[in-house]
Amino acid sequence: MLKKKKYSKIEPKYIYDNTDKKIEIIIKFKDFEKLIGQLENLHDLIMIYERTNKAFKAIPYEQLRAELFGNAK
Repeated sequence: MLKKKKYSKIEPKYIYDNTDKKIEIIIKFKDFEKLIGQLENLHDLIMIYERTNKAFKAIPYEQLRAELFGNAK
């Protein structure tokens, strides 16, 4: 059974420009490392999903041979 991980809440600090638009964010390095780890895990899961759920389309041997080598016999 998988256990749900409890994630600590990240408390960012925002930097605003002179029009009060958020332009930068500051987080603790520890939180940054956690985010990078989570992104890497997500990337791995996406790669696994894509590799295991691709629909493989079978094509006849003659068609494959023609695509690879042209009409040469």
